[in-house]
Amino acid sequence: MRPCRSLVLLIAILWAAAGQAGQEEDEPSNDTDPTKPVFFSVRDEYYNIQKGVWTNIGILRADRLVFPQISPFGNSRGSILRFEIPIRTVDIGIDSETGLGDLYAQALVIPAPRRGFTVAYGTGLVFPTATGELLGKEKWHLAPLLIPVQFFPERKGLALVKLQDWVSFAGDDEREDVHDFTVTPTALYRLTRRWFVLADSEAKVDWLESHHTSCKSGLEIGYMFSKRLGAWIKGEIPWGQFREGDWILRATVFFTRY
Repeated sequence: MRPCRSLVLLIAILWAAAGQAGQEEDEPSNDTDPTKPVFFSVRDEYYNIQKGVWTNIGILRADRLVFPQISPFGNSRGSILRFEIPIRTVDIGIDSETGLGDLYAQALVIPAPRRGFTVAYGTGLVFPTATGELLGKEKWHLAPLLIPVQFFPERKGLALVKLQDWVSFAGDDEREDVHDFTVTPTALYRLTRRWFVLADSEAKVDWLESHHTSCKSGLEIGYMFSKRLGAWIKGEIPWGQFREGDWILRATVFFTRY
């Protein structure tokens, strides 16, 4: 666990050192746009699983935009570093735990759009920092991702597909390995300058369980109080033969500018 904590500390230092580098143009935004950094957000997620089993996660997220105009494959809007700290409560009926979950870090390169289209790419990394057996996987995960994004004219919104592979590669040998692949098509549309709506679906393929696929679909309504401050609420319904739960509710308050 000591090397894990050292890496977490290193990422936190890099995040803080990035400061306000590469600040974006001043326009309304929200934390569901993967090409824009979020200064800070607080998100709560409640998962009603089945038969009285549930989990609640409070997530603190912060982004930094670094290396503006630098990309190994041409012009770039920069790279976004993300760091998420989850506080989880898990209740399985006969037992429950509350504490720190597995931390998540992500680096995403944003090539400059051409005719409103770009393909962001990068990777995520999951740290096995959970303070209880129910609160995390006790495995390191590498999570490379690719996000084709099409922006609508007049800044009306965007459509994207996030492709991400989650692979465990180290950690507790007694815990199950993980290899999941998720595909998440998403559409966001600005109803007005302040109101926006988002719809998405996600299919998750478990490569280690006979290619079992679980799905969920959601609808999000958001409001921008100002160019920097916004909030949204989202409901999701899992579905399919291998669905993971009954329903999910998420809510976020976020700041999008430095």
